Amino acid sequence: MVKNIQRRINSSSTGNLKTRWIPPYIMLTPGIVLITFFFLLPLTLMVIYSFYTRVLGGSIEPIFTLDNYLRALTRPLYLKIIFRTLWLALVTTIITLVLSYPLSYFLARTKSKHKNLLVLAVLFPFWTSIIIRSYAWLVLLGNKGVVNSVLAGLGLPKVQLIWNETGVLFGLVQILLPYMILPLYASISGIKESIEESARTLGAGSLVTFMRMTVPLSLPGAATGALLVFISAMGSFLTPALLGGPSQIVIPMLIYEQIAILNYAFAAALSMILVFIVLIIVILFDRLVGLERLGGIYG
Repeated sequence: MVKNIQRRINSSSTGNLKTRWIPPYIMLTPGIVLITFFFLLPLTLMVIYSFYTRVLGGSIEPIFTLDNYLRALTRPLYLKIIFRTLWLALVTTIITLVLSYPLSYFLARTKSKHKNLLVLAVLFPFWTSIIIRSYAWLVLLGNKGVVNSVLAGLGLPKVQLIWNETGVLFGLVQILLPYMILPLYASISGIKESIEESARTLGAGSLVTFMRMTVPLSLPGAATGALLVFISAMGSFLTPALLGGPSQIVIPMLIYEQIAILNYAFAAALSMILVFIVLIIVILFDRLVGLERLGGIYG
């Protein structure tokens, strides 16, 4: 009798599973709809508008032309802005990578009971608006800011730290540093400490162990952080605008200016150039670094 009851329970549960089973394509529908309407459709419209022709009055006509792209890719002014954007993103990525390794290693290896609070402190800047953080740098680095006031008090000459490349780098590095620290922290945490202890046992010093063992094994986290920082720096608008000023115009600022003067077709072309540059960088980065092969280190 017990066996009959068990059979009935098994058969009823199997029947419920069959009736409740949902086809995979139905489960994917909400995500596909969101991606289509909020990403693919706007991107498609952007591509179309980038080939339109601007007419007097600021409106655009559906007349196919390559002038928008030729203007952006041939005039020295716009080429200079494109290269400046790439340069700032590259330097920001390198600086954040160098600064993040020691801190990430400390967070991953510390035995402190406050370890979770330290990791939370890395996330604390996300609770503050980028505008507020950028304005804070104005207070610190301005001509009458904290830094120059201290220098004046010491009898040293003032230095120009804003409205130039230095100010933009200060802001970008501080804002994007957590995007590098967290992937590195996760990557280093996945490295067994016994590997480093074995290297030290064989006579390797702390620096050699770090450079020859920890750094190569943590490259997946470094690669992820580098991509996050580089892409975010390429698309940054507020920080260069507030700390760089007119002398440090980057592509997002140029796009905003073109929209402000109702030159939507040229703004769309600049936007697609920015997307294309980021896409090429990601593909080349994946080809050169080999994220899948690096990920196999933990396999």
